[in-house]
Amino acid sequence: RVSQLWQRRKLKDLHEDLTTLERIDENFGAHPDVYSSEWSRRITNTVEAEIDALAAKARDCLKGREEQVEQRLHDFAFELIMLGRIFDDLPTFKDFATIKMSALFNQCQEQPGGFVHLHKVGIVLEQGTVGKQEDGKVIDSDQRLRKLIVTPFH
Repeated sequence: RVSQLWQRRKLKDLHEDLTTLERIDENFGAHPDVYSSEWSRRITNTVEAEIDALAAKARDCLKGREEQVEQRLHDFAFELIMLGRIFDDLPTFKDFATIKMSALFNQCQEQPGGFVHLHKVGIVLEQGTVGKQEDGKVIDSDQRLRKLIVTPFH
């Protein structure tokens, strides 16, 4: 179910399931004959692996020659928005996602033309054209997230 909710980007539903599982873990964790905390660990590992995969996809946008990276800046910004959704919808994993996002910013800075690319990503995010589209417009939650992500650029 975790993978299904993740694949459909039903992160709020996933958060509800994780919260329920956390309560079960708190109430029944001391009773291994009734409940195994291994379930919770396995689900946490699965979600963290999915976040790692998102970060890897963003990192792939930073590979190649400088002009190739330049061409993929919108894709990179989109992946940052996808990571940003975790802040809202999976608060349990906010710190983990923040670490991944910081590492991406650092990697971007360390490359040839990195500061220029990072500045351009900030501009792309500031324009508000990246994110999930509905009726030809980026959805409000992605607009808010892009502002949250772009704040360090100011």
